[in-house]
Amino acid sequence: EIAERIVAIVARSGATLIGTTDFSHEGPSYGGPLWSMDEVTSLTRAKDVPLLQAVLSMDAEHLLDADKRSSMCGAGAAATFLMCCRRLGLVEPRLLRYIVNTEVTPCLSTTGFAAFDFRAPAGSGKN
Repeated sequence: EIAERIVAIVARSGATLIGTTDFSHEGPSYGGPLWSMDEVTSLTRAKDVPLLQAVLSMDAEHLLDADKRSSMCGAGAAATFLMCCRRLGLVEPRLLRYIVNTEVTPCLSTTGFAAFDFRAPAGSGKN
């Protein structure tokens, strides 16, 4: 399994594990309808809620299931990342920030972005 190989490399080398992916993509740039910026931003946020919840619950299967109703980029890689974190004991995720691009730069197509920090439980001796 890919997650097991990654965990072995991280454990052996002491490397830092970093994962990245976009969340939902909506609007005409992604083949969606032409809606107002507020509508497409709301749609993106609504589709991202179950994805964010899956990450926060460290549930790779739920993430892949929720992806069937979204347009997340890299759900498979994100699920693998969650499995790696679990195996490494990094089981306390924290959402640092979630934002949709239209909240920074107005446009009619959106992408959701989130940053998380995954930590081991306090006193576990792991980073």
